[in-house]
Amino acid sequence: MAFLLKDVPPEDLVQGVRHVAAGDALLSPRVTRRLIAQFARSRPARIGRPDAGVLTPRELEVLALVATGQSNAEIAASLFVSENTVKTHVTHVLDKLGLRDRVHAVVYAYETGVVEPAAGGNSSMTAAPAPGPALVLLDDGRRLAYAEYGDPAGTAVVLAHGGPGSRLEFAPLGADACVAGLRLICPERPGYGCSDPAPPAYSFAWGAKDTGTLADHLGLDRFVCAGVSTGGTHALAAAAVLPGRITKVVVVSGLFPLDGAAARRLLGIRAWALFALARLAPGLFARIAARLSARYSTQEGIREAPGLSEPDRQALLADPAIFEAYLADLREALRNGPAGMVTDAPLYAEGTPGVDLGRISCPVVFLHGRQDQAVPPAVVQLASRQIPGSAVKLIPGKGHLFFAEEPRYMLEEMRQTAR
Repeated sequence: MAFLLKDVPPEDLVQGVRHVAAGDALLSPRVTRRLIAQFARSRPARIGRPDAGVLTPRELEVLALVATGQSNAEIAASLFVSENTVKTHVTHVLDKLGLRDRVHAVVYAYETGVVEPAAGGNSSMTAAPAPGPALVLLDDGRRLAYAEYGDPAGTAVVLAHGGPGSRLEFAPLGADACVAGLRLICPERPGYGCSDPAPPAYSFAWGAKDTGTLADHLGLDRFVCAGVSTGGTHALAAAAVLPGRITKVVVVSGLFPLDGAAARRLLGIRAWALFALARLAPGLFARIAARLSARYSTQEGIREAPGLSEPDRQALLADPAIFEAYLADLREALRNGPAGMVTDAPLYAEGTPGVDLGRISCPVVFLHGRQDQAVPPAVVQLASRQIPGSAVKLIPGKGHLFFAEEPRYMLEEMRQTAR
């Protein structure tokens, strides 16, 4: 049986006939919305959530959008993916949950609370957000958001995201971290994701104190600190400000504060100008950052991105899972605009005031792709010289994003923790 409206495109009509011939039911998305509204007014009591631990975060997101009556094309536009990718996710959702068709999926989503009626009892629907972060209240009243992945009983690793980035950056590493016996604790820096904006005069030292407060909240006495890209210096700062608590620092594709001459020489005039602009004209930098983020949220933008190495370009464009995870992280990072980037970027034009990296006494390892063009290896080699006893490990054939493509390098280094 199928219900389609008379203005349905010919190709959708043909597809509907095929669905019915195969024994499936089919409703037009607009008919589905009307059905949802009626179901909302007389929905039964909720049942449990059997999808927990079965669906991936992206599959749960797709289910929520299906349940609000969106077509595959509308879902694809919302998630910045192709319709074929959406169809694959829908198939996985139906198979994993034992659902017959999209109509059955709508009923399931309602009965389990994946979607809720909008306030006021009207017919519009709102999708329940993806599982939210945990929050900790800091001493100055700000809320710091974080998520955990991997083995809850494993070695604790406070892992700082890149910029722009969010707690979702490391969600794809959960299964591998569990196998490695690692508990990844992934906080969001001020202005990113669900964390509150930064206080005035925010610095690497202030961020390190936030890390200490989070560790206290979680009951962590000693732990590994790690950071990716712009998160790398935050991990180093934590080791300097919290001596005796950090057992090891792992910096992955790390960016390091450089003075003007070194920044121009090692990062190029374009990156140096952006860092300087962030310090001198934050409003203008925010507008530029927003435009750049929008450009790099498309495959065309990735193909044309300057400073992106060929290994990075191939990883993003050849593997749909990596590209989708990248987009999910970017959207969450910028949920409140470029506030996090406006806070982060000036720090790399100001050095590390209040943080003496020479005081770091725990092992420090820099992991870096030899073909990283976003942050050339010479940057971490320079940083390593400021930290006694630190080591640089260059990975052949890899670029800036190797941690997403092959997380084993990073996870293995974290696992080899000095006790």
